[in-house]
Amino acid sequence: MVIISSIVSANDPRLLDTKNVTASPFTIVFQNIGLEIAAVIMNAVILTSVLSAANSGMYVSSRQLFSLSSHDYGPKSV
Repeated sequence: MVIISSIVSANDPRLLDTKNVTASPFTIVFQNIGLEIAAVIMNAVILTSVLSAANSGMYVSSRQLFSLSSHDYGPKSV
């Protein structure tokens, strides 16, 4: 985080642009040093981690509902 904050200025206009959702500090670092493909790869990594977090949340909530219903604490339909 120290390296990112030393490379990307806090008042960088790409960080303040609310219409550009692909601008994150991680991708701006790679754009500043001229590695456009690394910025694309970093966006893919971020998307993969978000999908993984959503998947694990869905799994945990379904297991929790099943466990609650098997002990008569949750809905009977599960």
